[in-house]
Amino acid sequence: MPLNIENKQYVSVDEETVPQPFLHQPKKQYHPIKYILLGGFIIAVTSSTVFLLYLFYFNLYVPSISTEAVIPTPDSEQIGNITEQKPISDAHTKQTSPTADQSKITPQPTVTFTTDSRYTVYISVYTSKKPAIEEVVRWNEAGFVAAVVHVKNNFRVSLGRYKSAIEARNFAVQWSDAFEYGYWIGVID
Repeated sequence: MPLNIENKQYVSVDEETVPQPFLHQPKKQYHPIKYILLGGFIIAVTSSTVFLLYLFYFNLYVPSISTEAVIPTPDSEQIGNITEQKPISDAHTKQTSPTADQSKITPQPTVTFTTDSRYTVYISVYTSKKPAIEEVVRWNEAGFVAAVVHVKNNFRVSLGRYKSAIEARNFAVQWSDAFEYGYWIGVID
């Protein structure tokens, strides 16, 4: 109790005028193993991300293709699901003679037309006819037989005509790296 010097009396302070302390809940303590595991996970994710970026940046990762790969053959259900289409014009199917330098020419597949050719390889679809024709011209200049097929307000670019779906699939697998948008096999009516 403080002493009041003037009156020589002890002065008591009311407890209501003294500021009260704020009471807090005690913080929950986590086990140290949790922090160790969390730190290990963060380090593993960060290091694997840096490693993958390093591989792809320096092109060290090249996916390998097995030489013993089996070419997939469509089963009867897949062949039954192939839709029937008609080409709009055969004006774009004629081959043009390549005028490029002979040293730059890549080997082109031999494509023979017969009356019983039912299948084709579709490589892209456009909603406008102009880009489809431009792509057909590009493929024709490269030595392939290409055509534009109009189906339900879409313009498809088709390559070649084949007697069987297996023949078309073999061609598509062989040249799949050249197709920008993938491919699918279709039936020509």
